[in-house]
Amino acid sequence: MTKLKCPTCVSFRELDAHLFELATYCEYLENQVRYEGEEGTQYVSTETIGSWLKLAAQLEKVDINTWKFADDSGMYCRPAADAYNSDMKHYSSYSTALTNLRSG
Repeated sequence: MTKLKCPTCVSFRELDAHLFELATYCEYLENQVRYEGEEGTQYVSTETIGSWLKLAAQLEKVDINTWKFADDSGMYCRPAADAYNSDMKHYSSYSTALTNLRSG
């Protein structure tokens, strides 16, 4: 399904490409700011911000593994196994939609 875009929006690049370039720019800046907060002194650097922007630009899919810390119930009880599988699929789709820049 193709989304219709207004003439102005069509001229823009994709958001992930823009974020990747912004991340590279942040890495080159090498700025650092000291921040005093409730948790003490923090240092915020553009290099760290760039790393997060690059990660966001490259994100395609989130996979949640509900079996990772599950108990043995899924081995002996089919409804429990079905619930783990259903949750894994649901939470993976939901998390991908929340974090993927191209999802909406």
